[in-house]
Amino acid sequence: MNSKHLIGLAGLATLAACGGGGGEAEGFDLQDAVMIADGRSVSYALPHTGRYSLQLSASTHGVIVEWKNSYSCTTASEAVRSLWQTCLFSRPGELVITNPDAEDARGTELVSLRITGG
Repeated sequence: MNSKHLIGLAGLATLAACGGGGGEAEGFDLQDAVMIADGRSVSYALPHTGRYSLQLSASTHGVIVEWKNSYSCTTASEAVRSLWQTCLFSRPGELVITNPDAEDARGTELVSLRITGG
């Protein structure tokens, strides 16, 4: 076996040992801080397949987090003030964050988030 074959085999062994990487989402990194009024939402496109992680904090009463097209995560049924979650996608998806429309006029939520892929 010549040296070119050995280098190629070493690369394959390294890839196998690492699990093959995190999918196409690897390297995705988005940080945002946004004000969301009552009954309003913001959305973020998740353009690749693979694994996405979310770190989120909301200021007062919390927000609803909805993962569209994820096969491992579903929409939260109640508002959350903080969340750290990892979801898997076999096709591009979307993250929607909503400040629920409450009769008691909850007010605007300040949401800080970071979405990473890999």
